[in-house]
Formats: sequence, C-alpha cells, structure tokens
Amino acid sequence: MITYAALVLFCSFALEQLFGEYPNRIHPVVWMGTLMGKLYQTLDHRQKNTQIFFGWVFAVLGPIILILLFLSVRSLLPHLSLQFLYDVFFLRSTFALKALGAAHNKVAKRVQGNELGGDILRELCSRDSSKLSANEIRSASISSVAENLSDSFIAPILYYFFFGIPGALAYRYINTADAMFGYKDHRRWLGQGAAIIDDLANYMSARLTALLMLFTGVFAPKSRPLRGFRTLIRDYGKTPSPNGGWPMSSMAGLLGVSLKKVGVYQLGDSMRTIDHQSMRECWKIANITGYLFVCLVLMFVQGAIF
Repeated sequence: MITYAALVLFCSFALEQLFGEYPNRIHPVVWMGTLMGKLYQTLDHRQKNTQIFFGWVFAVLGPIILILLFLSVRSLLPHLSLQFLYDVFFLRSTFALKALGAAHNKVAKRVQGNELGGDILRELCSRDSSKLSANEIRSASISSVAENLSDSFIAPILYYFFFGIPGALAYRYINTADAMFGYKDHRRWLGQGAAIIDDLANYMSARLTALLMLFTGVFAPKSRPLRGFRTLIRDYGKTPSPNGGWPMSSMAGLLGVSLKKVGVYQLGDSMRTIDHQSMRECWKIANITGYLFVCLVLMFVQGAIF
C-alpha cells in the first residue's frame, strides 16, 4: 500500500505537470513575495544596521511563523481527506519544473526567431537581456535552468523528504526572500540574512543536482557524462555563489558549451556553439533529472529503497 507521504508527493507532482503554476491570486509563494515586498517598503529607507537586523529577524522568524500557521490551520481540518487536499495544495506550490521548462523554451523560440526585444530572461533570472547578444541570452537561459533545477525543484522536494511539508515551505520562504533581496545593490543589507541562510539551505541540493544530471547524461544521446564530470571538478568553484557553480558547470560539460557571464564567470569549454539544439538538449537533461529525482524520493518514502 502506498504511504501517505508518497501519495501527497505523487499527486502534487502530477498536478504540477498537468496544470502548471497556480494563478497568482491563490499561489502561496506569491503571497510570500507580496508580504516581503510590503515589509521591504517600510525598511528600505532605514540605516544599514537596522536593515541588517530586521533582515535577519525576517529570515529566521519568517519560516517559523509560516510553519506554525500552516500546522495551526491544518489542525482545524476535521477530515483526513481535507488534510490531504490541503497538503497537496501547499506542497505543489513549493516546486516548479513545468514552468521552468516553459520559460526556457520561450527564450529559445524568441532567440531562434530573432525576437530579442524586451526582457526575455525575466522569468528565469534577473540578468538584463537588452545588453546581451543572442549567444549570451542562450548561455544565461541554460545557466538559469541548471541552477533553478536545484533551487526551484530538487531542493524543496529534498526538504519535503527530510522534514515534510513544513520543511518545503520553510525552504521556499528563504529562497523567495533571497530571490527578492539577495543582491549586491541597495537591497544587500536587508537581504543579507536570507542570502546566507539560502546558501546553507542549498548546499546539499546543488551538489545532488549536479550528480543527478551527470547520471541523466548517460541516457541523453548527445551528452558526455565524463566530460561533464571533468568540467564539474574543474569549474564548480568559479561562480560567486558557493552552490550555483555545481549544476551549471555540470550542464556546461554535458553539453560541451561554455556558459559565460561577462566579468563574473566562464564555465566549460566552447566545443560547440550554443544554438537552438543545445537549448533543447539542456531542457531534456533537466527534465529527465527532475523525473528521476521524484521517482527516487517516491521509492525512498515508500520504503522500497533502504
């Protein structure tokens, strides 16, 4: 008989694959971001030390309050069926695979059609695409898919495996706070706490994602797992983030391309041009990796693997 934890994950993943993201008005992560934005507006004019203090308070207390709120509401639900729907609803909100692929494929199609106007990369990363060439946009999209596979999919499900839905929600809170404020600009002091905690929270998932992608590369016809491993060992530490370089360098090696952010990092070797085909291969690797990880977690929570 399937366990409750496995059934919740299976239904959440199936819901995500069938229907994609929730509408913004009912999306818990959007609620988090909206609340954080309002808090930021009240604090962005404060002194540096005040911003650092409250940034850490929000980064530490925010997940705790979120977990307590989640558990309190759940305890009020009278039937197991309602608790199940409640759990599926919230777990589903913590990860995104289909949306990541849709955003990446949208970039690929626009670049292929030479439609370079507007903020093409908005759904994937904060990089200003108006200053980038077509090749640099493709490079940014592939890099973002690799990194977001870890941050937006592998990590929340990994935290669900260890700590249940409260763990997945707490992770998503920290990751959202870092995505909003973890930049080296006027937001850096308010986002300091979230950025540091997010780096710690993603330590395991980034490395696991890199290794899973290398394994997936065995089944992707044009990828080279051994080259991916060599590139990973050589280049994982070249990014400012202690985690992002792991999945990105693994992907660069598998595809045989060089992923660059001018003045920041260069991962992999230019053994081929980053073209539409390499964009497609990137998503194939990422998508299979996502499915593989869900299958592994389901087997673990079901007790099929010891």
